[in-house]
Amino acid sequence: MAKLIIKEGDRKRIYEICEDTLHIGSTPENNIRLRDPDASRVHCEIKKSQQGYRIIDLESKAGTQVNGEHINQHVLQHGDRIQIGNVLMQFHAGKSAAMNLQPQESTRMERARTQKGMNPAAIVGIGLGVVVLLVVVIMFFKQNTQLEGQVLVDRAEHYLAKFSEENTEKARKILEDYENLPEGEKSVYTDKLFADQVKKLEANLLTITETKRNAIVEEERLATNNRATTLYNEGQIDEAIKLLQAFNAKHPTHQYLNHFNKTIARWEKKMAGGVADPTEVIDKIKQLMDDEHFGEAKQLIETYARKWKRVDSITEQMNKLYKEHGNRTVDAWKARHREAQEYADEGNMRVATRIYQGVKRWGIDKYEKLADAELEKLKLRQ
Repeated sequence: MAKLIIKEGDRKRIYEICEDTLHIGSTPENNIRLRDPDASRVHCEIKKSQQGYRIIDLESKAGTQVNGEHINQHVLQHGDRIQIGNVLMQFHAGKSAAMNLQPQESTRMERARTQKGMNPAAIVGIGLGVVVLLVVVIMFFKQNTQLEGQVLVDRAEHYLAKFSEENTEKARKILEDYENLPEGEKSVYTDKLFADQVKKLEANLLTITETKRNAIVEEERLATNNRATTLYNEGQIDEAIKLLQAFNAKHPTHQYLNHFNKTIARWEKKMAGGVADPTEVIDKIKQLMDDEHFGEAKQLIETYARKWKRVDSITEQMNKLYKEHGNRTVDAWKARHREAQEYADEGNMRVATRIYQGVKRWGIDKYEKLADAELEKLKLRQ
């Protein structure tokens, strides 16, 4: 199992890498937390890939060094030395025992060999040989065998994971660069990763667009609400209602739809003289007409037509009701007049008189005058 041997001050520890992605930084949320002041909150990450474990600097302030050089990304090899500030780490691929991170231990080993009778010149020669060998090995493994396509999709994934409009734009440009790469820098595997990142990019762009649209709608809603409230306070309730209705029609799914509808209902009630349900009044008028109390029905129609004159939907109903009232009073007069004449022709003037007196109780001037005229004619016939 791969390990990191970590030396931070006088403290030395070994961390076994079990995760596919390992985060290193100064905050407790990281897998490896560093106390060094030069360590950023999320300084770098070590990520498992087809080529092995790759260390990626996450735009830290102090940077990440591998084998003495600052890197953005690097495929770790057995023995690579990682430095963050004053913290020194050594990557161990699980092939041998823990490695040396403390120079003083080498001094102790040299002293022990000297005590056994080794020639100091031989020791120096061996040391130089080891140093040269290490340099050759490091230079060999520093060659970047990673495809450029892999580097680009990993960078895009890094930016898309930190959602913001700026990071999303960076990821978009990186994915465009991937599409322009020569085929030799891509593979079936990186193409699949590229397709996954494109889906994430599209989702982020959709979220950004939706967020901007909602912000515009919310700004318009606040302006509409303020303007409608001002109109209401100035007594222009009908104009205020029309303003809210127009906004609801333009944005039928906005989150304050129910709130606006309740406000409209409350303001319509205010315009209707406080009557909560105009249907009750309309039903009462129709019942009065059925009972031939046409005068009282007409009075209610005229009263509530004035109260509701600014509510277009109710005004339309009242106009229809007024027309219906006129037609029904005409029909009722014709029926009562025909019935009274039949009784008069039979000589039953008393019943005929009672019918015309009933018409006078309707309380409508026009039919009261007609009834009086017919009563005078009955007197002449007696």
